[in-house]
Amino acid sequence: MGAGTAVRHVLGNDSGGGYEWAATHGPVPRGITALALDAWGRIERLPPYDGAYADTAMFTALAQYAIER
Repeated sequence: MGAGTAVRHVLGNDSGGGYEWAATHGPVPRGITALALDAWGRIERLPPYDGAYADTAMFTALAQYAIER
């Protein structure tokens, strides 16, 4: 993360959410950061997930689960 990082996808609801990002420079080319909220809507946890080894097919499959039906 840092200079050259761009948000690719954002999702969420009353319980939390997250965003997928991609970086043009740096050791980690992409990843996902989640936001978990407490009962008052404040950020309780901010767990990062390293997406450096995830390929496009994996991100596409995960994005399908994120679609609200």
